[in-house]
Amino acid sequence: MAASGQVILVVDDHNDTAELIAEMLRMEGFTSFATASVLEAVNLYERIRPALVITDEYLAGSTMGSDLLRVLRRKYGDAVGRALIITGLPDEVSVLSTDVVLEKPLDLDRLVAVVRALLGGPPAARQAQG
Repeated sequence: MAASGQVILVVDDHNDTAELIAEMLRMEGFTSFATASVLEAVNLYERIRPALVITDEYLAGSTMGSDLLRVLRRKYGDAVGRALIITGLPDEVSVLSTDVVLEKPLDLDRLVAVVRALLGGPPAARQAQG
């Protein structure tokens, strides 16, 4: 699958949450993929090369969203770029200065605004502005 500046990978161990966020982003004009599995997230990243990874910090088992990002960054370097981490405990998240942390409960309008700020909006929104 070809890379796109508007592709987003959503990772949350609660599949319904991941799907809800991905669907909402699709409705806003982004191409998004959802997964509840860390292993699938790594495999999906390889195939879709998203411009943004959105992950819950506390995933199933002992895996953390920030751990997932470290694995991706070790494997793909700077190509991983920015990430958005969702958590109920923002002060406990270990992130890079380029990462954005949103606190739960998640405000979906705020999420969309942050994604637009990070990616510059979906293609349709950029064309309408120009």
